[in-house]
Amino acid sequence: MVTTRDDIAHLCAEHDRLMCEHDEWMARREAAGAAPVQKSDESAVLYREHHDNAPAPAPQPDAEPSDGDDELAHAIDVFAQAVENRLAELDSELVKRDRKIGELEGELREIKGMLGATLTLLGQQKPKLWKP
Repeated sequence: MVTTRDDIAHLCAEHDRLMCEHDEWMARREAAGAAPVQKSDESAVLYREHHDNAPAPAPQPDAEPSDGDDELAHAIDVFAQAVENRLAELDSELVKRDRKIGELEGELREIKGMLGATLTLLGQQKPKLWKP
């Protein structure tokens, strides 16, 4: 399974939508549970206003869970599969690289041996003097 840029963009957009939905839900929940408090003008005394001296009702829980869980699970599966595929590709590329490095190291040893033999042969000969 290959993941394209469009798939990733779709998943990111869905994630952003779900995060906005969650932020809005949290804001409504916090606003419903907050008690109204005001700061007075004199000597910074805080007081609470009570209407009918009854506590605010607790927010009602959501009746139905969001269906975003299935989409999120699917998005996670797709992302995990894409990561797994990419790691497999990188593994095969590293194996190819290591083989090439081994070949080049062998060639380097061979060339060093040839150079050493050539220098040995040149060292046994009498040097030729250059005359203009």
